[in-house]
Amino acid sequence: MSATEDRISEILDAGADPTPGAAEPLLAAQLLAVHGLLREREARASLPAQIERILLRTSRARPLFARFAGAAAVLLAAVTVVAVMLSEKALPSAEAMLALTERATAEAVERHYAVRRSAAGEPESPENHLFTWGSRWAIEYHGARGVIWFGGDGRENWAVGPLGRVFRPSDPGAFKAIQGEAGETLSFASLSTALARMKEGHTITVVGREPLPGRRGRFIHMRGVRKDPALEVSQADVWADEDTGVLYRIEMTIAAAGKPEARLVVDFVDASPKGEAFYTPEGHVK
Repeated sequence: MSATEDRISEILDAGADPTPGAAEPLLAAQLLAVHGLLREREARASLPAQIERILLRTSRARPLFARFAGAAAVLLAAVTVVAVMLSEKALPSAEAMLALTERATAEAVERHYAVRRSAAGEPESPENHLFTWGSRWAIEYHGARGVIWFGGDGRENWAVGPLGRVFRPSDPGAFKAIQGEAGETLSFASLSTALARMKEGHTITVVGREPLPGRRGRFIHMRGVRKDPALEVSQADVWADEDTGVLYRIEMTIAAAGKPEARLVVDFVDASPKGEAFYTPEGHVK
């Protein structure tokens, strides 16, 4: 035991049979519990082990606490709550969390996201679907003329129109025209590109550790605010798994000059595999 614990124990011994008005022994017992909590502050043991050790340190005080109605339950509750607080991990830095998220996005793992766009004064847009596999991506976009598939592999992008025609950058006029139908939705279909733009053009901070409705795990919420008012995305909010860096949600506020403010939301759906052909234009030709 430490010198502090020895001194508190002396007070407990002196007041082993306290009268109802003798507050000093009870105060000493409380101090012993608090001292145990502080001793555990730097401990790296599991939470149950921390609580067990704190209660062991307060064993001298148990007979005393028993004389005060409800005090033992209060002690246990306080020990548990404070130990949880002490065991909470420090938040990662924005740089470290963004780097982890970039690595996870570059992994050769297939992931499926739902993409929704909304803008003031415009009818609600249909839900689109984004599929990623490392640097490869494909998005099912519901346009005015039907479903258009867009995709890319980090080297070249492509599109497949509603009638099955394949568009490539080698035909710049037609390719630019069909890209224009998707607008800003297509600009951020490559999540790796979206993260790179966020890192380069935005001031990024960690908002906190937050839950996501319907999701299990711990998620870090990062926010990027544009440095240059001319940038299209004024604010980007990202929620990523704290341990793996996998993106689970992105919210982007798009404020381009001369256009109504729009909001783009990307939500993780699942990790079902689609196969290599799915990420080529041939995989979507009817």
